[in-house]
Amino acid sequence: MIENEEEIWDLLNKFNVNKLSFTYNRRGKLITEVGAINRFMFSLTYTKFVEHINRVMMIYPKIIEKKSTKEISERIEQYLYRSNFLILLINSLETYLDMVFRWVTKFLFIKDLNKKNFIKFIKTFRIRDNFFNKLIEKDNLNIVLTEILNERMDFQNRDKSRVAYNLININLPGLYEDYWHNIFDNEPTSYMQARHRIIHNVMPVIENIESECSVNFVERALLDIVNYVFFIEEKRLELYPDPIEVEFFKEIETELSKPEDQRRPFEDLINNITEKLKIEKIEDLEDI
Repeated sequence: MIENEEEIWDLLNKFNVNKLSFTYNRRGKLITEVGAINRFMFSLTYTKFVEHINRVMMIYPKIIEKKSTKEISERIEQYLYRSNFLILLINSLETYLDMVFRWVTKFLFIKDLNKKNFIKFIKTFRIRDNFFNKLIEKDNLNIVLTEILNERMDFQNRDKSRVAYNLININLPGLYEDYWHNIFDNEPTSYMQARHRIIHNVMPVIENIESECSVNFVERALLDIVNYVFFIEEKRLELYPDPIEVEFFKEIETELSKPEDQRRPFEDLINNITEKLKIEKIEDLEDI
C-alpha cells in the first residue's frame, strides 16, 4: 500500500501519465474545463486516457485521508470514495479501448480482414444484420469496418474485448497475461468483477467495508490498468501510427543524425511538425 499522492504520480509518470493542471471557468450555468498536457508524441487516444486518469486521481487524496474516528458514516464515506475511484478507472480503460478500436477501424476494409476472425466478430457483437445490409447497399466487400459497428461496443466485457482486438491483430491477453487476468478475470478478485459488484450489489456489511475495495486494491488497479494501457499503446503505435507520430519520429531521427551542437530545441521540433500538418493546437488532432 502506497497511500502517498506524490509517489503515485512518480509511478504514473513512468508510463507518460503526467499530472495536468485544470482550471474551471463559469459563465452563467455553463462550466468549461481547461487543461494543459506536456506530452506531444502520443496519439489523441492516449492523451484522452491521460486526461481521464487525472480526473480519477482527483479522488485519490480523499481515499487516503486519515480519519481520527471509526464512525460508521466516515467508513461509508471512505468506501464510496474508493468505489467511485474504481468505477471511473474502469470507465477510463473502456473509453480508451473503444477509442483505439474505432480509430483503427476507420482504415480497415472488410475484404482485407481475416475471414475466421471477422465471422467470430460479427457473431459476438451481433452485427450480422449491419454487415449484410451494408453488403446489399454496396454490392461488394469494399466496406470500411467502422461502418457496421454498433454505437456501444462494451469493452468491459472480456470476450468482446478479446474478439474485437484479435480482428485488428492485437492479442490483448498475450500483451501481458498477468494484467489481463487482474483486470478481466471472472474471479471475484478481478477489477472488472469488483466494479460490477459495486454497481449491481448493495453496499457491503459494515464489518467488511474496509476489506471490500480497499485502498491497496484500488492502488493496484490504477497501476495495473495504466501499465496495461501503455502496452496496448505501444502495440497500436507499432501497427497503426497516427500521422502526427510518424512526423514526430521522422523529425527526431533527422535531429539525432546531426552533431549535438546543431540540433534544434524540442520546441522547434514541435512547431515544425504542427506547421507541416497544419495543426494549431493539440485539440485539432482529433480529425487526423
